[in-house]
Amino acid sequence: MEGFGTGPDGDTPGSGFPAPWDDFSAGPALPEHHRTLRPKLGTPGMSVDWDRVAARLEELAREHATGRGNKGRTLREDQRATLSFVATRLPRHGLIVADEVGTGKTTIACAVIKAVLAEGGRAAVLVPRGLIHQWRAEYRALFPDAQGPRELTTLPQWLEEDESPSPTDGPEWWLISHGFRYPRVTHRSHGSKIAFPSLVRLFLEPPNIVADGRTSVGHISNHARKHAKDHAWWRNLLRMAERVAPLVHDRQPLLQRLEALPLLKPEKDNRELCESLCQGKEAHSVVSELLGLWLGRFDLIVIDEAHKSREETFEDGEEKSTRRAWKQLPSLLQMLGQGHRSRRICLTATPMELAPHDWGDLLARAQIHAPRGPILRAIDALHRCLKAAKSTPDQPSTIKDLISAAECFQQQLEPFVTRRRLLDQAQLEDLRAHRPEARELAHPHRRTERHLVPLKRLAAGQSDAWRPMLTALEGYSHAARGLDESIVGTRAKVLYTKLANGLVSADELEDDDWLQSTPSPVDPRTAAKLERLAYWRKKFRDSRQELNRSALESGITGYHPDSEHPRILSVVEAIEAWTGLKESEKVLVFGVFTLPMRRLRDVLNARHCVRSLDGGAPIAFSLHEDEPLLAVAFRNMESMQREKSLTGRLAGKTWTLAEFKRLALEAHSRYRKIRDDISRHVRKHTDALVQERFAMLGANDRERLREIIRTLLLDDWLVGGRSDPPSEELLGTLITRIWHDHVEPAIATDSDVEEGEHDESKYKQFVEWIDLEWNEVQGRQTGFCRLMNGDTKWPTRRSLQAGFNRQSGCPQVLIAQSQVGREGLNLHLACRVVVQFHAEWNPASLEQQVGRVDRLNSRWWHMYDQWKRSAMSGPMPLIEVRQVMLEGTYDAFQWDLVRQRQHTFDATLFGSLLPATSWQSVPESLRAELRAAAPNFDPRRPRES
Repeated sequence: MEGFGTGPDGDTPGSGFPAPWDDFSAGPALPEHHRTLRPKLGTPGMSVDWDRVAARLEELAREHATGRGNKGRTLREDQRATLSFVATRLPRHGLIVADEVGTGKTTIACAVIKAVLAEGGRAAVLVPRGLIHQWRAEYRALFPDAQGPRELTTLPQWLEEDESPSPTDGPEWWLISHGFRYPRVTHRSHGSKIAFPSLVRLFLEPPNIVADGRTSVGHISNHARKHAKDHAWWRNLLRMAERVAPLVHDRQPLLQRLEALPLLKPEKDNRELCESLCQGKEAHSVVSELLGLWLGRFDLIVIDEAHKSREETFEDGEEKSTRRAWKQLPSLLQMLGQGHRSRRICLTATPMELAPHDWGDLLARAQIHAPRGPILRAIDALHRCLKAAKSTPDQPSTIKDLISAAECFQQQLEPFVTRRRLLDQAQLEDLRAHRPEARELAHPHRRTERHLVPLKRLAAGQSDAWRPMLTALEGYSHAARGLDESIVGTRAKVLYTKLANGLVSADELEDDDWLQSTPSPVDPRTAAKLERLAYWRKKFRDSRQELNRSALESGITGYHPDSEHPRILSVVEAIEAWTGLKESEKVLVFGVFTLPMRRLRDVLNARHCVRSLDGGAPIAFSLHEDEPLLAVAFRNMESMQREKSLTGRLAGKTWTLAEFKRLALEAHSRYRKIRDDISRHVRKHTDALVQERFAMLGANDRERLREIIRTLLLDDWLVGGRSDPPSEELLGTLITRIWHDHVEPAIATDSDVEEGEHDESKYKQFVEWIDLEWNEVQGRQTGFCRLMNGDTKWPTRRSLQAGFNRQSGCPQVLIAQSQVGREGLNLHLACRVVVQFHAEWNPASLEQQVGRVDRLNSRWWHMYDQWKRSAMSGPMPLIEVRQVMLEGTYDAFQWDLVRQRQHTFDATLFGSLLPATSWQSVPESLRAELRAAAPNFDPRRPRES
């Protein structure tokens, strides 16, 4: 990648491509011969001057310290200290910025990117796709007048758009999704998906051969020219190929591998080419290299959420640390070009996840060229001493060893790592003074408690079949041990983990073909095990049928008993303890398994409808038309009556299902009346906003947009039990807020885009958002509780985020699938309560979940500040975390294991070298020294140069 500059005409490669064949009367402007495609090379190894970049960072820090020069957001003192650390170290090597969740790592990276651009460099930020909009917003807030980023989410998306930005060799920066790669090729892929390497060959051949339609490349040229008339995909492929071809010429090994690939056969069988391009094949690596050449060399690569997909090897000939991981991010890093003077910055709040050696993997990812042996030995020593001190904290020798190991760990890593805590030392001491019992906790402002679902609860519900089902699955899994998977299948030995997590159905036992195969003849040991399996299978099926029978006997059509899983009902109680307060608290729920998460959402929304009916309030959802949810609501009404939690019209009376359904119809009719009452005003305000931005919007889309805004507005307005419509004066304010929070993020563009430059693209995004949101509001339940999982589209995720971040907005409860919602999303403005519905193996995942609400300027921050200003009356507000655990099951084992891992995690990242329960055993004479030895990478702390 190093040294490539301009194209043959003095322009950026590819920039002059469309002009010669805009009329499509001829093929692409092909060079005389591939030897003439040699680009004008810059100085070999040339890169930005990192000392000058450092000087710019120092100057930026001074400007923000004095308040002069900056038009955007002002950097805090701790952020300026981080910039100074980066300025000192970046000229020498890459860095790990491991600041705690919510402290502004993105802001630091944006400042470095700005300095690199100012010195003529190029930068790329590798970021999870769902966080791209947040990077845009952060950069715009810090540098309102600066050049904004270009985006690459997926290659097909880039190819499908006519005005997709192309890489240049000038100063620019790109936001590239972690998942960016060449599209997956199958044996039957269309020619457009496999044409790229052949199109590169097209630009490397002499023009007389390309012009001859009888040759293979001539046939390809005619085919490409024909399809480029009507398809942006082909036009963009040709743009890419023209930029890449000159850069392939000087890379003889790559050129040879490219020429070894089969050529595209337009309109014919391309199975040979497809097979060669399948993932993992040599040809796929060729295409990846071509993509890297197209993107160009980057002076700086910033890796956001850099702990993801660790797979690099960290070694120096003496020691080695390699871990298996998903290959997505390593593959992308391998694709992107960097010179030997280029730099990487890794951003992550959790540089260590499962084991201390994760630090080593991250140092390798940051391309930090330092002696590895001493670093790895320091990491190992700290790990050993942490385990020993946890077992014998009363032994002075053990504690002294831990102190020495922690100091060595600090010394080895501090040249490469900076980490700011959300709370500085003074704030931590202040919190500990107000809450002495939390003196040795890593997070004294959090209260983390186990929400235990006791075994007796399994027999205390409306059916007593839950405990026998759990017992049967436990017995079945134990009996399956020792049997070959060819007989019982791959999941039989772990079935007992399912019920505890709310996964009630065990399809392997429901199916008549429950054994994969039956050996013949059967030896006595296997026969005995199969007999025990049959016994436990019958026990499970009998209990399951009992559960289903109790549902049928209730006489409610469409009712599913899984909604009464003890885990779900117990969590509902925990959530409603917060949402039911006089000053209602929003609740963020994280789960792993989608089915029980959906059940939990249904129960919460059904109970919200019941409360609305009890209070005579309208309900947005047509509950009377949804038999399964109506059944859940009716069953929950009966249990709420028994608990005496209903005090209105539903209390003290036995209702039939028909009567309850009629109440639901009446309540929904009142909602429709309110909706109709505000329709005229919604139309007026919405049309004014549309006319200002998208006057060309069609009548059907306008009507859909009005319905979307009406729905979102009434979700927010009615959540508190209101029964009357908002006033006309208030409607304008509410609609403007809905537009700002929900519509604008879906059509956000660069701050530096010229007016009208991307109107067509923005209009297309707007229409797509309308279509998506229209289907969303038509098909969902009430807005009280919403589910966000992998199926939730990106614009919908941003809309959910906006609503959840308003105290009076909807949803009040957000259930997020852990992998989707735990990283990067800011959900802190109106929430301080997190419920961890399912256990995780990784303490870093749990920390990332809590970090969604534990951030700067969060609801908790404001409550704590107000509490201090009010003479500290009442209990100190806390971040509340509840971890749901089903007693006596695999669930409990998993929580215990992650708690053990939490100790090492807290020791390396949060300055807590021992569990809080162990400190009393530490000799008092060593306690102060032990606290002082805790790893601390704060940029304001003096370090060795």
